[in-house]
Amino acid sequence: MPVNHSPILYSQEIVKRKKPPACDSCKARRVLCHPTTDGTPCPRCLEKGTKCTTSPVARGRPPKPNLGMIPAVLRSPHSAAPTTAPHSASEEPETHPSDLAANSSSLPPQNSARYLGLSPELVHHLFECFIHLPQFSHPMFRGYVLRDTLSSNSWQIDLLPPQLKVLAYCVVALSASISFDHAIVGPGTKPVSLGDRSVFTRGADLREYGVRREPMYRALCAEALRLASDVGVLLEPSEDNAVSCFMLQFLENARETRSRPFAVQYLNHVRVICESWGEEQMVSQNATIWTTFLLMEALETTLHRQPILVSHHDQLLITGRDPLSLQNLFVSLQSAMQERKEQPLIPFTAMRSYFFHVTRLARDLYEKNYRRFRPSPSS
Repeated sequence: MPVNHSPILYSQEIVKRKKPPACDSCKARRVLCHPTTDGTPCPRCLEKGTKCTTSPVARGRPPKPNLGMIPAVLRSPHSAAPTTAPHSASEEPETHPSDLAANSSSLPPQNSARYLGLSPELVHHLFECFIHLPQFSHPMFRGYVLRDTLSSNSWQIDLLPPQLKVLAYCVVALSASISFDHAIVGPGTKPVSLGDRSVFTRGADLREYGVRREPMYRALCAEALRLASDVGVLLEPSEDNAVSCFMLQFLENARETRSRPFAVQYLNHVRVICESWGEEQMVSQNATIWTTFLLMEALETTLHRQPILVSHHDQLLITGRDPLSLQNLFVSLQSAMQERKEQPLIPFTAMRSYFFHVTRLARDLYEKNYRRFRPSPSS
């Protein structure tokens, strides 16, 4: 006789063969149960002499609640219908730079320049403003390389390599502190140029421009610090990372933090790089510039009563041999003035030795004050 394989009979056969659920006793002991269909105890309960009961277990998904029967005020805010129409795919919510400064993680990692409003024209303008800042003269800053790379990428800052991108964001963030572009200071009156005598007069109150540029400046600072953390400029010693750390310490000070990781790693990168330098690379002009930047670091830390990171070994390693003592320096200056030879060059020839000793005196001042206000346990 042929077997009937119809779906209805086959499903009924499966239902009939389905094993009943395990009893409560076997389920609690986590052992295999052989329940019966006639209501008699299972073999294990019959052997133990225990009562064999089976509690019903709800199977399947729980029924969905009928939200139409629940008052709107009692519904979850996530289930309530939106009161405003959602944004279309082409629309983007407006984000103020001050909001970005408060939470830099809200920026998309690949299109942060677009969300910050950094158009190619604005990036070009900020790079030109950077020439007027003292950080531009840093011996390790290769401005021509950054300029050529930005120019080849149509001044689109997000197309740069990661480490160079961090450096570029440091440049535009610092340049935003002196820029008067409408994208930086916002709408309103602004100077025509940095030489506008109608604005830059003696006794003029320029604090209004500082207040107007603060949101964009802080947003750029936050983005530069975020990128530096993502790329890891603190870990790999290179000239670009050293300059980035040098600039990031100024952006870090804008956030009023007590720790100075970028300043520490800046000097660490410089130490590693300087060890590979030869005597021919340490020319007198470069040594004078290095002495100036080391003095800048010493005076900045002395002003804020923080530990001076520049040691005497760093000064000799970075700026070359030990210069003249202060006494010999004053004697040479006095003799040069009496002979009236090369008077315009006298300040430049004495600058390296003078800055070297001022940095040393600043370090001695901090160490003496540190011992006085924080005596050792033995004293």
